[in-house]
Amino acid sequence: MALSRLPSVPQAALRRSLGLAGRVRLTLGFGHIPLATLQRRYEKPASRYLVIDGTRVHYTDEGEGPALVLLHGVMASLHTWDGWVDALAGHFRIIRVDLPGFGLTGPLASGEYTPEYA
Repeated sequence: MALSRLPSVPQAALRRSLGLAGRVRLTLGFGHIPLATLQRRYEKPASRYLVIDGTRVHYTDEGEGPALVLLHGVMASLHTWDGWVDALAGHFRIIRVDLPGFGLTGPLASGEYTPEYA
């Protein structure tokens, strides 16, 4: 992603904080892992996708019984709950979601992360 396309970040501050090597990596996309590679590695048998307001959302839906929705915290994914699903899926329908920008869910299509989003 080119520096000029980063949303809501003062460009001068970003350039100062990254240094030359960081700017080159960011501009050329080094470290980018294709989505197909990530999906092969992290999808689960119960993985599903739906589009909400233009954002492709990854979720799982497992088990039977009353629905229990599990949401992960910052810097995590639906995999956070793997151990709990093993214990609870026999009693509950477990729905887990990768929140926008985490796991296999892409960034918000609008690009707007505001207090109202939370």
